[in-house]
Amino acid sequence: MEIKDKNSILEAIRKKENWEEFLAYKTERRHVDKREQKLLTEYIENEKYLMAYEQMKEGTFPNEYATKKFINKSGTGKKSGVFIFGRCKHCS
Repeated sequence: MEIKDKNSILEAIRKKENWEEFLAYKTERRHVDKREQKLLTEYIENEKYLMAYEQMKEGTFPNEYATKKFINKSGTGKKSGVFIFGRCKHCS
């Protein structure tokens, strides 16, 4: 998938095949566990990404403030800062 500009990104977000490609990539490389794979599969099957697409298109996404969390980097003793929207079940 080639992205040329922000409109291309927006259009890419609404295409189911891109989400399926993303799921396959994450699954093949074992970047997701079974639970996360199931959640992502349901997200794609129920086309929940379309709600995010509509919000982005209307300029209302995200509709809340991000929270900064620190997660362990794989294979190192270092941590990375990530921004999370909504409640994160993995972060406390």
